[in-house]
Amino acid sequence: MWLKIADVIFIIVAIVACLNGAKYGLGSHVNPGPGAMPFLFGIALGAFSLFDLLSGFRKGKSNIKDSDVWSDTDWKKVGITTISLVLYAGLFNMLGFLLGTFFLCLVLYRVVEQNSFVKAVIPSILISVLSYIFFKIWFGLPLPSGMISIL
Repeated sequence: MWLKIADVIFIIVAIVACLNGAKYGLGSHVNPGPGAMPFLFGIALGAFSLFDLLSGFRKGKSNIKDSDVWSDTDWKKVGITTISLVLYAGLFNMLGFLLGTFFLCLVLYRVVEQNSFVKAVIPSILISVLSYIFFKIWFGLPLPSGMISIL
């Protein structure tokens, strides 16, 4: 029951985010307005919450207790991920987008997911470069160059 209530709350938050995003202006895909990200966030949150709510009704009564939801959580991985994200945010301007994103992905793939070095480096490079192309070149957003500008 609590999961269905949470879904309804998330749907309300999604609607508010979409309305506020639309109020600030969506812009275009080349020149997104200040309301584009809240609007897209609201669409995604609303879609996932609605899907979860409807699948919960379709399945009927769940055998999973609310206390069972967190029983298999590896809190060490949660802690490492949280610390990594805080460091990423704090060092973002100094390291720059490419290096910061690379190191974040490397930590997540290597330490949290415990992949081999090669299986951690290759996707980290791909994610960094492709997201740079997406945000910097396609959207034209200013991203910090950080230590790369020194080299």
